[in-house]
Amino acid sequence: DAGPRIPAEHLREVFYRMGLDDKEIVALSGAHTLGRSRPDRSGWGKPETKYTKDGPPGEPGGQSWTAEWLKFDNSYFKDIKEQRDQELLVLPTDAALFDDPSFKVYAEKYAEDQGAFFKDYAEAHAKLSNLGAKFDPPEGFSLDEDKGAVATEEKVVADPAPTSDTNGAGPQPEPFVAAKYSYKKRELSDTMKQKIRAEYEGLGGSPNKPMKSNYFLNIMIVIAGLAFLTS
Repeated sequence: DAGPRIPAEHLREVFYRMGLDDKEIVALSGAHTLGRSRPDRSGWGKPETKYTKDGPPGEPGGQSWTAEWLKFDNSYFKDIKEQRDQELLVLPTDAALFDDPSFKVYAEKYAEDQGAFFKDYAEAHAKLSNLGAKFDPPEGFSLDEDKGAVATEEKVVADPAPTSDTNGAGPQPEPFVAAKYSYKKRELSDTMKQKIRAEYEGLGGSPNKPMKSNYFLNIMIVIAGLAFLTS
């Protein structure tokens, strides 16, 4: 939501939950130096401006925050501060960076010092990326079917759709059933062993002639690839 009633507080509400502070909020907002907004997708921006009418091949249109919207620099902060070009987009959450006293300290700094912006953005981006997506369902999950696992109660997450009235949509999908964790060790099949042996010998190794050490990385890559393709 780029247009809340109190934009600065909205930004804090979103980013504070992720452990980010005001400096990191402003630095990450600088990513708007790249890209465009399209009104048909977000409700913000113009259908086209003098900076986006040509666009990349096959992708014209939208309204950008900066004139050179494929170049990563600190022009986002400069343009918001000046607000002289009506062709450039300024969302309420963008303007808040210079309206809010705490945000303004960093926004002013980045408008003047591109190196400081690059440094703080890199650190904030790394911190945000390392947060990951935490999802640990209590029912667990399984990447393959383990018929040897001990049967446990399964939880149905969604009720099946009624079959008597489908409004002509055809058969309804089965409800999702959360699987259990499975850690059962799997042995390689004879076919897999033969493939690995063939690749091993093809690289110069054999049961009676160990491969040279410089082949080690190659054979590890081959084994990993075969395991992925046949899993």
